[in-house]
Amino acid sequence: MDGYALRSEDVKYLPVTLYISQRIIAGSVGTRLESGEAARIFTGAPLPEGADCVAMQENCRVTGNRVEIPKTANSGENLRLMGEDITKGSIMLESGVRLTPQD
Repeated sequence: MDGYALRSEDVKYLPVTLYISQRIIAGSVGTRLESGEAARIFTGAPLPEGADCVAMQENCRVTGNRVEIPKTANSGENLRLMGEDITKGSIMLESGVRLTPQD
């Protein structure tokens, strides 16, 4: 999900504006997120250490290197865990199938 990785404890009381400390794209790894920080994160990117939820970009307002978070976020909100869409023991691809970028 495209949005802002953050610490749910930082958005208990609103409104809140967080410093955007980094940008994490799919295939890269961010640095530890500290209190008062958010990380711009894109679909497929791993959550940085210290973050426990993602605020959807559609719900945020960015000004320079700061992002305003309009609503509280609970731990685990808007996260997709690696492999959660595959049942243990199921066949993901048949033998001999060539992977494409869409896979």
